[in-house]
Order: sequence, then structure tokens, then C-alpha cells
Amino acid sequence: MEYVYIRIDPDEKIDSRQLDNLHIPDKNRFVDHCQPKKIPPPQLQRLINTIQNGDIVHIQSVEHLATSSQALHSIACSFFIRGALLHFHVDGVILFSEDGLKLLYQFPRENRSSTYSEDQKEKVKEIFRQDISRKVRDVSKETGVSIAMCYYLRKQIKA
Repeated sequence: MEYVYIRIDPDEKIDSRQLDNLHIPDKNRFVDHCQPKKIPPPQLQRLINTIQNGDIVHIQSVEHLATSSQALHSIACSFFIRGALLHFHVDGVILFSEDGLKLLYQFPRENRSSTYSEDQKEKVKEIFRQDISRKVRDVSKETGVSIAMCYYLRKQIKA
């Protein structure tokens, strides 16, 4: 069976119609409207309890599932234990085991930025160039770029 998981941070400008092109029935769509730090998001936990061996879970991107590699590892392993496969559409990655998860950690992060325009990314970088101490959440709200991507772009400025 196929499922869709969508997490929408109420403070971000993320389209709630993510992955609509997959034509997966509403009963197989799990949507959390919560901050990334709310652990575990209720619909994600419900999805994990629902899936079975051989199921496929479609997710827009890695940052919609977790905001850190530790959280990603923990959540992904919950799926793998139940025999499910994770398909991250923006990142172009399909994971079905912990070994695949290790490969994802080495996956080029530049591909994750494809959901944002160059202007958006440049605006984030410029804000951090002017004041590297700005709160990432504030920059995210101002630019419409996810918190995870803002951290990534700030790290580029620091390097």
C-alpha cells in the first residue's frame, strides 16, 4: 500500500498540497500541522503504527520528516523495522534500510535546495552576511525558506 506523509510548520509557507500529483486517497494521507520540534508528531506516529511490510511512504523532502540527522535516523528506523520504504521526492532518494540511511547522510545537500528559488536562498545568505547572529526562525519566517535550509545556508556563510 502507498501512503503520503506531510508535515506543515504553521510558521512556514509550505504548500499543503504537496505530492497531490501522486493521486493517493485521502485515507492514506497523513498530515501534521506542527512545529518540527514537536516529537513525535501525532499523524507521523499514527502512520508508523499503520504501515506494514512492503508499504511505500512518500514524503516531499527529508526536512519534512526530520530536522536533524539523529531525528531522521530514529524516525526512519521506525519505518524500516516495519518493513516500509521511504521515498523522498525532492531529494530523489528511496530508502528501505539503515544502510540506505547512511548513504543519505552523504547525499549532496545542494539537491535539497531545489525547492527554493535562487533569489530566496540569496536573500537568506545576505541576511546572515549582515548579521550572523540573527535567529534562524526569524529569517525563515521573513524569507519563506524552511528552518532546516536556513541553518544550511547560514553554515555556508560561516565557512
